[in-house]
Amino acid sequence: KEPSQPTNITREEPVQQSPDERQSTASAPEEFSPQAPATAQLVSTVEGLKASLPLFTPVSGVITQGFEPDQKHFGIDYAAKEGTPVHAAAQGYVVFSGWSYDYGNTLIASHGSGYITVYKHNSSLLKTTGARIKRGELIGLVGSSGKTSKGPHLHFEVLKDGVPVDPTQYLLNSKTAFQ
Repeated sequence: KEPSQPTNITREEPVQQSPDERQSTASAPEEFSPQAPATAQLVSTVEGLKASLPLFTPVSGVITQGFEPDQKHFGIDYAAKEGTPVHAAAQGYVVFSGWSYDYGNTLIASHGSGYITVYKHNSSLLKTTGARIKRGELIGLVGSSGKTSKGPHLHFEVLKDGVPVDPTQYLLNSKTAFQ
């Protein structure tokens, strides 16, 4: 005995479209709904990466010493007046906010995607360990604290996966006398 065919199934004929209609339909989000979660995940990943990149120049000042790893100088120095606001270069959280004998008031922030920023020689720190920070948020004030400071400035470092990198390769509006 042969199985019977259901009577409520209808077969639709494909709709013929002009090339212009196919192009406009192909770009419509409805056509890509199976891929929408993957696209949303990619956008979310890209947005997260952008938020973790240290793009914001942390202080208004002049770069007086550049990134010179051969000289054991793993950041850049911004000369600025005592008390000038210091801002977070990216969103993240504070992993250390405290005193160091050599570097004075120091703040270290983790931003995800392997990025860490370090802010040394502050006159005061405005965030505590564990605090969440946003890009551009006020985190400290320029100072001359610590044994190695020779005057008011911010020593700023960027590390990627634990390795010091030149901050000027990331920062927008970075101005350096060494270009």
